[in-house]
Parts: sequence; structure tokens; C-alpha cells
Amino acid sequence: MFTRPEASGVTLAAEPKGKTGQMPQIIVTAERPGGSGEEPVMFRERVNIEDFESGHFAAQLVERIGWAVGDAAAVEQERDQR
Repeated sequence: MFTRPEASGVTLAAEPKGKTGQMPQIIVTAERPGGSGEEPVMFRERVNIEDFESGHFAAQLVERIGWAVGDAAAVEQERDQR
């Protein structure tokens, strides 16, 4: 699991999934100064353990996360330059 000190802007969370439990999801956000809690979401994807049985899925997910982290870094860098 990612935490703020290890990977800024990346969190793993669980979202309610009806009466059967929760659905894990991966969220990548660009942080705002002061931790306003209104960070723009760059990527959000629900995942199931079964998804990771496919090497293709896992590779594609890592690629999508990489793009989102790059986008979040660009947003944060642009913000810092203002």
C-alpha cells in the first residue's frame, strides 16, 4: 500500500460496493499546497484480485498508473512555477 511519505499523490482506497463489501481502487491525485483535500484526480480505477491473474492486465495497469503519475507531477510542477 502506498502512503503519503512513500508516494506523494498516490493512494489506495476502498469504496463501498453495495451490500457485498468494498471495491479496492487506485487513485492518483495532484497535491495542492496546504492539503486542501480537493486534489484533482488524475486517475481512478477499481481493481479486483482476479484482474491480476492476467499479466497483460497488470502490465497495462502499471502503464496507466505511470501516465497518471506523470500528469500529476506536471500539474504540481506547473502550480509551483506560478
